[in-house]
Amino acid sequence: MRLYNHILQWEPTAVVKLNRAVAVAMAQRPADGLALLDHPTLSDVLVDYHLYHSTRADLLRRAGRTQEAVRPTDGLGGRRTTPPSTTSSIAG
Repeated sequence: MRLYNHILQWEPTAVVKLNRAVAVAMAQRPADGLALLDHPTLSDVLVDYHLYHSTRADLLRRAGRTQEAVRPTDGLGGRRTTPPSTTSSIAG
């Protein structure tokens, strides 16, 4: 976590804060990381960032809050933040 504290001094971005929250969750408890993720100064900025929501769902699962982890995220409002994946098949 000290590394992320130093990085935040030079690069105080929301993504670095998200990564720091994950480090806190792994070093301490998932609930500690969730508290950082759910802070309005971070969650409001990252509401359209798909990795915020997947990270939050994983930490909820690790904290034993599986019902919350599988519930659709209200903040996305049905919007897709990344293009749908495409598959290609190779005809043989």
